[in-house]
Formats: sequence, structure tokens, C-alpha cells
Amino acid sequence: VDSVERVGNLVVTADGQVAVDVPQGTTIQIKQSVVKVHLVRFPGQNFFGTLRHKLNWAGESLG
Repeated sequence: VDSVERVGNLVVTADGQVAVDVPQGTTIQIKQSVVKVHLVRFPGQNFFGTLRHKLNWAGESLG
């Protein structure tokens, strides 16, 4: 990831971890891990449904 143009400070956080200030000119490489993770999926649940529930998004319009 390269920040081509920046007006203010650039801060990066990954997977909810601690935010890190990134100096100008820094290149960030993102790559796939060699470690595999097995996740459990429950019937009737999906990522977006869980996200909507956690963020309290009821599907109502704002304003």
C-alpha cells in the first residue's frame, strides 16, 4: 500500500490491533500468511448479519 498524496498524518490499524503512525514515504506490504485458520460457521448466520447486529444497524433510514 502506497499513500500517493497525503494532507495529514497516515495511521494504519489491522484487525482491530493498535494503530500505528506511518511516516511519509513508507510502503506497507500485505501478504497471505502461511498459517491456515479454520473457522466455525453456524447455520443461519453470516458475516454481514453479525456486523449489522453488532453495529446496531436495523435497516432503518437515517434522517
